[in-house]
Amino acid sequence: MLVLQDYLIQFGGTNAFMQLLDELLQLFQEAASDHQPLSQIVGNGPVAFAEDLLCEYQSETWMREAQAKLQNRFQQLEA
Repeated sequence: MLVLQDYLIQFGGTNAFMQLLDELLQLFQEAASDHQPLSQIVGNGPVAFAEDLLCEYQSETWMREAQAKLQNRFQQLEA
């Protein structure tokens, strides 16, 4: 599932988000040891699965941090 990790890292990068990747790795390892098909974990849409994860950790992504910094900076300039 390196491809999923690579996709998620594009949007993540914070410590909390790295924890998500660790939890995801555990999920896939447990599924593999139980001989669970990948489709039972991610369903038919791996992109939707990844997007759902990103929504759960929305405030933890570097993009959200950058957006917050930009917003704060503009607010400071207006004050």
